[in-house]
Amino acid sequence: MDSDLRSFESMFDETILERGKAYWREGHVVSIEEIDAGLYCATVEGSELYEVNVELENQCIIRVIECDCPYDWDAHCKHQAAVLFALRERVQKGAEALSEAPPLMARLKNVLTGKTKDALVDML
Repeated sequence: MDSDLRSFESMFDETILERGKAYWREGHVVSIEEIDAGLYCATVEGSELYEVNVELENQCIIRVIECDCPYDWDAHCKHQAAVLFALRERVQKGAEALSEAPPLMARLKNVLTGKTKDALVDML
């Protein structure tokens, strides 16, 4: 498979992609849990609850994506598309949060500056 989470849209038929995007926007992706490093299990609400499993490498390369829904017209369903939109948003927000956080050394310096030797020892 080896598609990129940043540009997965080409994996899908246009109609299915739009349905998946609507599912994502409307909150049909009920949950996403990282069950192991890079392995995600999501629940998507459709006519029933469907389970979508995704394996990502380096938080962006889609190695595997599977859904337990009965859709068999194409390789990928709207539930998978919805989960990929949700995962992409989650990864992007995580990267933005990291880029906005001051570097570790700067944070440590702010915490430790001005502390007495005894205060520093107490912190340890």
